[in-house]
Amino acid sequence: MTSQVEQLAESKVKNYRIQGLDYANCAKIFEENVKELPGIQEAKVNFGASKIASRRGNNSGPGKSRSI
Repeated sequence: MTSQVEQLAESKVKNYRIQGLDYANCAKIFEENVKELPGIQEAKVNFGASKIASRRGNNSGPGKSRSI
């Protein structure tokens, strides 16, 4: 079974290593905030691997992002 982060990686998205997330709840809040950035269509944090995968879309701002 392919994880959501791996599925994003397969669709040519940007992957970033992140630091300073001490708790899973911090990762969730960070992910939600990234999804609200203008131009971001999808974002998924992998807390265990300390990575985030994101894909840009045609949306123009907050409220138009969709979660995966």
